[in-house]
Amino acid sequence: MATLSSPSSRCLANLRRVQLPSRRFFSQQCAVSNVASRRLILGALPVRSPARNVRLSWARGCNVEVAQRLARQQARRGLHVARVCQQGVTASSSDKNNSGDIICSVTPSPSGDERTVATVTISNADRLNSLNSMLIEKLTSKLRSLASDPKLSCVVIKGAISESKVAAFSSGANIFEMAAINNYHDAKDFISRLHGACQAARDLPVVTIAQIHGLCFGGALELAAACDFRYATHESTFSMPETKFGIPSVIEARLLVNIVGWQRTKELVYLAKVYDAREMEKWGLVDACYSSAQQLQEEVDKVVDLVAANGPGAMRAQKRLVKLWEETNLAFGVKAGVDAFASMFSDGGLEPAKYMREFTERKHAKR
Repeated sequence: MATLSSPSSRCLANLRRVQLPSRRFFSQQCAVSNVASRRLILGALPVRSPARNVRLSWARGCNVEVAQRLARQQARRGLHVARVCQQGVTASSSDKNNSGDIICSVTPSPSGDERTVATVTISNADRLNSLNSMLIEKLTSKLRSLASDPKLSCVVIKGAISESKVAAFSSGANIFEMAAINNYHDAKDFISRLHGACQAARDLPVVTIAQIHGLCFGGALELAAACDFRYATHESTFSMPETKFGIPSVIEARLLVNIVGWQRTKELVYLAKVYDAREMEKWGLVDACYSSAQQLQEEVDKVVDLVAANGPGAMRAQKRLVKLWEETNLAFGVKAGVDAFASMFSDGGLEPAKYMREFTERKHAKR
């Protein structure tokens, strides 16, 4: 039986030390980042290691140099796939944790008066609109500044769309930034920061709409839960995957109980499964789902129009009251409702008088 020459032996020994990233590693990374890349990786990585392929080729009588070349090609292939998987998701530490922006556009309200509508866009599409600390702080700051605008009538929150990436409202909190946390205080700071963004959305004095197209995972689902309405495309997917990463679902995940009930909430946070938009519509987490991003935009615009047609003071009073209903008992909520009604007439009832007069005039015009 032939034996390997010394150079070939050394080459083979080196090849035995080649370690491709495991299939499990790629599955875990891509499950929360890029579904398309996950399919690519699981289909492209060689099942056997390069060293194993060399030994098989030698046993079958192949030329050792050919076998070694094949092994090197497979190693390069695996490394190339790794780069494909992590493109747009991994980069330098500073890039990963400081990418993206929060874009806010304010447009005139469809009501035709001086009121406005704000659209807040999570713009980090190359990383599936994941929420790093910088973006979370920008989002919180922007939402709080909008809350002080007396002309505001509605806020729409959405994710930027990239033609080359999987669509995403947001894939949630940045997993790479969380992976670097190694102590209690940093962990508390990070999750408190995310809670601040969700709370800022919930504290807005006007109607809020989560316009969801694509992934809506973890912290992003909590942000959506903090909104008054959630509309999505059919291709959107939802998950609370935290327990898969060794952490519990916290902060605004508590709002899910009010939206879908205890049992559905337990399924979301215990099983960490991925659900489609139609299933979430059945549960009541999604108010309605649509076939395309364009149709979704059109339907959200219709909801904005309906909101803008109502009395601005009445809408703000109603928003405060609904939030109070969620947080207090029945008796207190009823009493607060009485006070809210009476407060609309504290200035003589100017707004109620205006809208009631317009209503009666329309009725008389139809006769």
